[in-house]
Amino acid sequence: MLCGGVGNGKSTMMKALQSLLIQLDIRITHNTSFETLGMKIISAKELGRQIRVDSKNSLRYQELTMLGIDDLGEEEATMMDYGNRVTPVIDLLSYRYDQMLFTMVTTNLTPKQIRSTYGDRIADRFNEMMLIIPYETPSFRTPQQSTDNAVKQ
Repeated sequence: MLCGGVGNGKSTMMKALQSLLIQLDIRITHNTSFETLGMKIISAKELGRQIRVDSKNSLRYQELTMLGIDDLGEEEATMMDYGNRVTPVIDLLSYRYDQMLFTMVTTNLTPKQIRSTYGDRIADRFNEMMLIIPYETPSFRTPQQSTDNAVKQ
């Protein structure tokens, strides 16, 4: 889990790992066939949207050998589906934890925010299944000239 403020390279690092895996061209056996090891990256917001549109999309992400979830905390943690409360990203993370599948996450949330958003159970599982790497540098993005004072620091 890469966590920290905005603009300090967490998503870039995850994409660099994805590119490295492509370049290494590592092949693993999967039953009787071979699979090239790679990591699918999707934003948490898009992941939640895709699962809400079609719950079968959850199965697709559950079984990936490696999954990168970018910007955890940007999605709606709880959604309503025909009057039922559903937690697609939490359910996906729980499944991947149970199956011991590689899951990489980037987030701007603090540990306290993760615990309040996803609950003690998921926060505890994060502590077990993920190496938490804090990014403490300020944003690398250079401020653009703007007349909008709301975006200036």
